[in-house]
Amino acid sequence: MSNQALFSRISGFGPIVALLREREGNRAVETLQSQFGLSLETLPPQHLVSFNTMADAFERASRLIGDPLFGYHLGTKMDASTYGPMGEFALGADKLVNSFRRLTSTMALQSNSVRLIVNNGGTFVDAILRYGSPIDGGVWHHAMHVGIPLIKLIQSYAGEVSPIEIGIAGADAFVRRNLEDAFGIPVVRDAEAFRIRFPTSWLFASKDIDRNPWRMMTRGDVVRHLHPTLPQTVTEAIEQVVRLRLNDQTFNLDDIALALGASRRTVQERLNAEGSSFRDMLLRLRMSRAQELLTQTDMSVAEIAQVVGYSEQASFHRAFAKHVGRPPGAWRSHGHRELAPSA
Repeated sequence: MSNQALFSRISGFGPIVALLREREGNRAVETLQSQFGLSLETLPPQHLVSFNTMADAFERASRLIGDPLFGYHLGTKMDASTYGPMGEFALGADKLVNSFRRLTSTMALQSNSVRLIVNNGGTFVDAILRYGSPIDGGVWHHAMHVGIPLIKLIQSYAGEVSPIEIGIAGADAFVRRNLEDAFGIPVVRDAEAFRIRFPTSWLFASKDIDRNPWRMMTRGDVVRHLHPTLPQTVTEAIEQVVRLRLNDQTFNLDDIALALGASRRTVQERLNAEGSSFRDMLLRLRMSRAQELLTQTDMSVAEIAQVVGYSEQASFHRAFAKHVGRPPGAWRSHGHRELAPSA
């Protein structure tokens, strides 16, 4: 486990659900969502998940529809704007070289699991997606779904032209042949997850942009939108994973370790080093969520107990009273009640 756990925002989850529904219908979507214990459609695009969870979603979706080119087909339905302000910021540059600079300066705000590296080889340039985790099936599909919009971004400056070649890691001959048919250019086995080679002259290709200062995106706009920030400690990483699974009554440290791609022992050791306790953290997050729901919704106490992972209302009452200082009903009625926000 690296010093910083790998996380990514879920910009691709909405398109995953849309492609699943298009190919297999609602039942496939429900199957995928039940496997994760959460609704992938309701999470905002800037929401953070562990990269292991992200890659697992890509692999499971690929298997659900039996498509070895799932990442490619997903990428064809996306472009840079799918990634919100980060993509809009990149598209707002006057030249491709400046667009790449914008991407490399903001990509770490979107995900710390993949980096964009631009290598100028003289007569050609390699735009490389480099991952911080082993390139297995889920990572490969993720790389394809990022790489295709990257090709579209390049073409938005260079025109409807084809790169020199594409390099991908781990793909068998069948996949490479299909991708060659789709791209119309050589697709070669590569050490990198995804690599696009194109003429150096394309870097200086330009396009007309909106120069109205009131509509121009800045890096500050991207930073303000991409909140919360990526976890910096194991404690923060675990908190982010737990927030998605508060209603799961069986959720434990083994699930955390799986999501972070580490052993239970390693996660526990890192928690101890940071002076944190998984049990205390889980209780604090559950009680914090319960207080939010008591304050901002008309849900009953029994419903809230279920949402925050308690099968018995009595157990929730005791835990809440001990943690907050009074039972949930009394806490809600004692000046801690506000109207639920309008839809």
